[in-house]
Amino acid sequence: MEGLQGDGPRYIKAAACAKHFAVHSGPEKVRHEFDAQVTPRDMEETYLRAFKKLVDCGVEGVMGAYNRTNGEPCCGSKTLLVDILRGKWGFKGYVTSDCWAISDFHLHHNVTVSATDSVALALRNGCDLNCGNMYGYVLKAYQEGKITEEMIRTSAARLLTTRMKLGMFDKETPFDQIGMEVVDCKEHQAINEEITRKSLVLLKNNGILPLDKKKLKTIAVIGPNANSIVALEGNYHGTANQYITVLEGIRSEFQEARVNYCEGSHLYEYKLEDPGYAGDRLAEVKAMTDQADVVILITGMDETIEGEEMPDKELGGDKEDLYLPKCQSDLIKTACERNTLVVIVNLTGSAIDFDYGNEHADGIIQAWYPGALGGKAVADLLAGNFSPSGRLPVTFYKNENSLPAFTDYTMEGRTYKFLKEDPLFPFGYGLSYTEFEYGVLHLEQEELEAGQPLRGIVRVKNTGTVSGDEVVQIYLKDLEAGTRVPHHKLCGISRVSLEPSEEQEVSFTIDAEQFAVILEDGTRMYEPGSFLVSTGGSQPDAYSRKLLGRETVSAVISMR
Repeated sequence: MEGLQGDGPRYIKAAACAKHFAVHSGPEKVRHEFDAQVTPRDMEETYLRAFKKLVDCGVEGVMGAYNRTNGEPCCGSKTLLVDILRGKWGFKGYVTSDCWAISDFHLHHNVTVSATDSVALALRNGCDLNCGNMYGYVLKAYQEGKITEEMIRTSAARLLTTRMKLGMFDKETPFDQIGMEVVDCKEHQAINEEITRKSLVLLKNNGILPLDKKKLKTIAVIGPNANSIVALEGNYHGTANQYITVLEGIRSEFQEARVNYCEGSHLYEYKLEDPGYAGDRLAEVKAMTDQADVVILITGMDETIEGEEMPDKELGGDKEDLYLPKCQSDLIKTACERNTLVVIVNLTGSAIDFDYGNEHADGIIQAWYPGALGGKAVADLLAGNFSPSGRLPVTFYKNENSLPAFTDYTMEGRTYKFLKEDPLFPFGYGLSYTEFEYGVLHLEQEELEAGQPLRGIVRVKNTGTVSGDEVVQIYLKDLEAGTRVPHHKLCGISRVSLEPSEEQEVSFTIDAEQFAVILEDGTRMYEPGSFLVSTGGSQPDAYSRKLLGRETVSAVISMR
């Protein structure tokens, strides 16, 4: 947010917008009519926290969600927009609807009966800007007595204030001289590549990675996303000056090896008009795999599968399950059965259960949608040009996990905070090419007053043989809560870059509010008792420690 808006004393560079407020957005196929029922505790503990942080940081705009939350359409919700956003949090910026969300009020949610009723509900509750055409009815709603001139003036003032901050009415601003020559320039490409490198998550490695170039004569690159530009971009994107697909990145990085390539399967379905098509493709996979020293499978999805509101998909942009499409699952199984080393590089924007590949692939990399130069970053990781440091920002569940229904918005049984069984890969997890060791955790206080932050220091050392980044994670667990609390919760992260044998002190602060418990009615309360503070390269749970093969370090603090 701060990067978008800049730090100028008078002007903002762009008006950042936090979306979608709140409890976005239901099963996608029915999100224009869906009502997300959420308890006050879950609202305060989970769904509102990120928005509150952005408001505290000075975000200029907030966009509402399509769905209803507890009966109120989000883009016209008195609870969300009046009571919480502007009342409780003191937000001063503008609010916009999602596109055509206000027409959903009467067309799908059935909380109003006409266009002017919908306009009145939205404007009355502080939705200043309409993405769509409903605010073309503002004058008519005024003439019908459903809104007042003061409501119109209030929203207009908010919108014009943002435009003034952007310098739209001034002759010149500091940002006017930024020309097209900086768009996708070398410096920006370098930043994009660095961000991509930091985002790649190594999920599994039986020792195959990084690949030893001296031992590789033939590499088989197989998969529907191997040479795909679409899979680099994800959903909602512009056009870059240059793209490097994963296949192109591997060819460039491993020039001394022969690189053979085939798609191996379609992205998400077989060619039904040709019953032998899938068999022919898998026969090609077998032949290519048998000739290779290592097989790199580039699997995943793209915006045609998990993009927004896919009109030809039964589930919209949602997935039916956590598995890859069957044609890709067959591809993985075929390759892994050939007694050849196999690395899966998966390009998706969401969690995946790799099924047969979980146990039988030799390495798994989650590459997300890695951007225009993503293929180069992936190839650099495979070659060991840098040590992976990405950590999972979401939980990768097993497909068989007993998760609540998709329409159930309670947090019970969800996320690392409340999951009742071991995940496939836990939140915060990711492997490295080097090793890190944590020293004793020192807390500044032994006892804490309610409402007081906690500061601490831990020493981290690179005990491996290559340089690398470690993402230090700080977790807090309430040991004596009188109500439901998370298993533990992330309270901070810090990235440190260390050479072999180098060590560094990492200081951190846990905000006072993290020590409060959330009661059923959504209110916060400080309880006396003991809290466990844990630091490490993962969650402090047994399963994460087992996967990484190392412990976190912890200390207990008491609150009076």
